[in-house]
Amino acid sequence: MALSVSYAYIPPATVSLPSSDQKLVSQTLMDSAKQAAATIYHPSEATQTAQESLQAVYTWIGRSQSPVFLRFVGIFTGAQSVLKTWFKTFEAVLATAAPDSAKIGGFTVESHGRLKVFDKAGQA
Repeated sequence: MALSVSYAYIPPATVSLPSSDQKLVSQTLMDSAKQAAATIYHPSEATQTAQESLQAVYTWIGRSQSPVFLRFVGIFTGAQSVLKTWFKTFEAVLATAAPDSAKIGGFTVESHGRLKVFDKAGQA
């Protein structure tokens, strides 16, 4: 089987469909179908369902938690608390060494260990 992959328009092989000899005949609805079609449900009425109620199933798709995950969480938490303590100590020492440090907008440590201080406008 050959497939043509092209962006050019290819007209269909048959432009018009042949007419059928089968005649379409309308059928009248049976009494039960007429009655079902005319039924009106009011929102205050409870609806009846023929199906069972749905049940939610929660499934995890993916890898399970690594057995060393909790150990890494402990290491991270410890390191974070040490860094917070060092930073608070640094802020206290900076406040006593340079009382005008309130004007400082921020600071960073450059790659060679030198402290770079920025004012509130972001200028070094």
